[in-house]
Amino acid sequence: MPQPPEQHARRLRRLARAGVEAPPGLHFVPADLARMPVTEALAESGFDGWRRAFFSLLGLRYYLEPDVLAETARSIAGGAAVGSEVVLDHLLDAASSLPEQRERRGAMEAHVAKRGERSFSLHSTAASTALPAAVVR
Repeated sequence: MPQPPEQHARRLRRLARAGVEAPPGLHFVPADLARMPVTEALAESGFDGWRRAFFSLLGLRYYLEPDVLAETARSIAGGAAVGSEVVLDHLLDAASSLPEQRERRGAMEAHVAKRGERSFSLHSTAASTALPAAVVR
């Protein structure tokens, strides 16, 4: 997802207003992952690929097209130390969602659309389990 410097700064200000303090060792790295591999963005921020790391992609998967998401995962797998971890969330497509989840799903999509953003990655259960295979191919 393109994240211009002003958008990145706005998100950091929102965290500060909410009283959220980044613990030591946590780094926020703005990057347009459709244009730059995550490892390249991290290298520019002083990331040490020899040290284990935790990558949080929470809230990001919705904005990445599936091929960009797979490339991001491959970039992390190829550039992070053994023992590093990744966490991400995703939105299931309507067919894979339980009936009670569809209303919340629709509300989230409406909220994102109202902000002028687009959600790319709606996943079936099968597609969600296929991502790890795409990383190690």
